[in-house]
Amino acid sequence: MLKDGLWAQLSGVRAEGVVAGRMDALPGEEIVADFGAAGLWMMAGGVWSQLSGLNADFMVAGDVDNDNQAELVTDFGSAGLWLWNFGTWSQLSTLNPASLAAADPDADHFGELVADFGTTGIWLWNEGSWGRIR
Repeated sequence: MLKDGLWAQLSGVRAEGVVAGRMDALPGEEIVADFGAAGLWMMAGGVWSQLSGLNADFMVAGDVDNDNQAELVTDFGSAGLWLWNFGTWSQLSTLNPASLAAADPDADHFGELVADFGTTGIWLWNEGSWGRIR
């Protein structure tokens, strides 16, 4: 992390992936890191806490439920696609996406998810439901 022109180490463990977003009502953004076999961890207020013991394949942060806060969407491989919202996990799909993005393809100023589910196609998760794009 770069603060006041100086680098500060956030963790001595190598992360396989990192995302950031304002995922709670507090000022500032939280950092979520996938530490592989050690699981998924969030740094909030300078303190790390474990969100899951599972290793994430992909993760994105974005306001996908239109509440002006970022949510964490995580692909846990064979365990499926999950949404973390204010401390609660909800499964969005039992499928394992090949890729995942948070976006606003319909330009309605609200976030959606785009997931490539391989042979079943590319799908859009918008306001709580999936629709096939291609």
